[in-house]
Order: sequence, then C-alpha cells, then structure tokens
Amino acid sequence: MYIPSKPDRYGLKVIAMCDFKTFYTCNTIPYLGKELRNSNVSIQTQYVLKLPEPIYNTNRNIMAGNWFTSYGFDNKLSENNLILVGTLRKSKANILSELLETKRKPTLSSQFVFDELSTLVSFVPKKKKKNFYNENKGGVDTLDQHCHSKTVSRKTKRWPLKVFYGMLEHCRRKFIYNL
Repeated sequence: MYIPSKPDRYGLKVIAMCDFKTFYTCNTIPYLGKELRNSNVSIQTQYVLKLPEPIYNTNRNIMAGNWFTSYGFDNKLSENNLILVGTLRKSKANILSELLETKRKPTLSSQFVFDELSTLVSFVPKKKKKNFYNENKGGVDTLDQHCHSKTVSRKTKRWPLKVFYGMLEHCRRKFIYNL
C-alpha cells in the first residue's frame, strides 16, 4: 500500500491496538481493503469492533483517530462495556450543522449534544491545555517511532518475511523499552 504522508510510504498496512502507557501491541489486523467489507458496515467500523475483542467486558476506554471514529455505532461497543473516545472529521455523516459552525462562537466556548450513549462536543479553539484525548492518543504512533529508532529489519520483497520482521520489531521494542 502507498501512503505518501507516512514515514514508511510503501509496505503492508497493519491496523493495531496498543496500550497508551506501555505501547504494548494488544491486537493487530492486516488491512486487506475491500475483501473484508460487509455491505451494511464501513471498513473503519469493522476494525473498531474487531480489534478490541480481547478486551470486551473490561470497562476500558478506546482512543481512536478520526479515520476510525464515526457517530452512531458506539452502542455496539457499550454492549461490550467499552467506551470510544475520538475526534470526528467534519465530513462525517450525522453531525449537526450547529456543531460544525465555529466562526461565530466565542473563544473557549463549548457546545454539547448528547443522547443515551453518545456525547458530541464542539469546542472553540483549544489553547495549550491538554485534555484526556490528547494525553492518550499517541500509542500506535509512539510504537512506530520506537520500532524505527534501531531496527533489526532487513530489506526484502517477500511479504511474509516483512510481516515477521514487523512482529520481531514489536517484541524487541517491548523488551528493550520496558527493562
């Protein structure tokens, strides 16, 4: 897969779930494109529902980037005692237009919309103050950074070997950085 905005532009895309404190990889799923696609659920929703299966019914929070987050499927996670925290893109469906309009709102104002399971917040603008999401969102990015600092991987054109090297990097990183 080619992603020009990432440090590794070419390679296999693996969707990962990591612990935000230890950066331990809890679960991974290789990105297979449209082969996994279910007709009534988006591919992003499938990943959000499939990755946390090992931690179902543990009353934990899941931090997700804006590619994975959408409004309306959190009832499936709440049935399994999980809470999803993430940012929404403005282009996502089912977001009220009042929340998207930020030009006329005063600085540091918040607007809340909620139902039984979901809460949407529109906040304008954020100062240098950290919030719960920003403190916990970088687990996968930090894991990638640690795996690339001193690598044991070798250049190869064989994808099974590339997957093996990736798994070896995750194990090495877990061992070295938690001594």
